[in-house]
Amino acid sequence: MPVTSAVFINPGRKPEQPEASSADWGDRSSNRPQEYNALDDKYARVIIDELLPELAKKFNLSSQPEDRAIGGASSGAIAAFTVAWHRPDQFCKVLSTIGSDTNLRGDHVCPDSIRATDKKPIRIFLHDGVNDNRELRGEGANATYPADRDWRAQNLKMAAALTARG
Repeated sequence: MPVTSAVFINPGRKPEQPEASSADWGDRSSNRPQEYNALDDKYARVIIDELLPELAKKFNLSSQPEDRAIGGASSGAIAAFTVAWHRPDQFCKVLSTIGSDTNLRGDHVCPDSIRATDKKPIRIFLHDGVNDNRELRGEGANATYPADRDWRAQNLKMAAALTARG
């Protein structure tokens, strides 16, 4: 593996807010959902047009997408996938751990989008487990795992769609 630079971004904080902590998960003032769970190209533009040029002033960064990877966990995983999806010319490797490919902001459509789109030059490592967030709804024999809010089920759908697309 060549020398690697890693950049870590603390999501969802506005400039006037203090650093995030685990106590902030329910914080409604956070920008995290808009930044990380949106399926548009805004986060890709921030990374590619704003962050990378600043870093390139100080560090020798490759401009080759084959030399770049982007990753994240939970909402960060869907953000990483979305960056590569919109800009495979910049990032073609994705690390997705316990990806929130669920219906938080419509992210559950990703498997269908993958199947409906021409193959992109993206390689993705998906990591998830049977005990991921499953949001059981209802009680007793009537309890169900709604498919669009079941992290494991959605990650399995993502894997199947990626495999089908090649």
